[in-house]
Amino acid sequence: MKKIIFSLIFLSVLFLFGCSLNQKWLGFYYPNASNLLISVQSSNEFNSLEECRNWANNMAYSQNRTDLNWDYECGKNCRLDKDYKNLQKYSPEKIKEFNLSPTYICDETLN
Repeated sequence: MKKIIFSLIFLSVLFLFGCSLNQKWLGFYYPNASNLLISVQSSNEFNSLEECRNWANNMAYSQNRTDLNWDYECGKNCRLDKDYKNLQKYSPEKIKEFNLSPTYICDETLN
């Protein structure tokens, strides 16, 4: 019985640890908190929420922002929207014609 309980605990810890390793974060910086249509996306993914938050703060700092009229989001495990992927594949000219930005679907967003 002790072996079964130990095995269950071990597998649970292993599962939780393994899930946390697969988290990738993508940053979205909004230079004007009143207009969230204008954003800058991070060029790379981050391994932690803290790294993403640091990126957002560095974006504000690099623009000499001393006011609080900016915002950011960090998205966990984001992926490109299927409709946008299809446009990229079959109608890339529509992206340019309508000046479309990529749309991402994230498991969770935090700021």
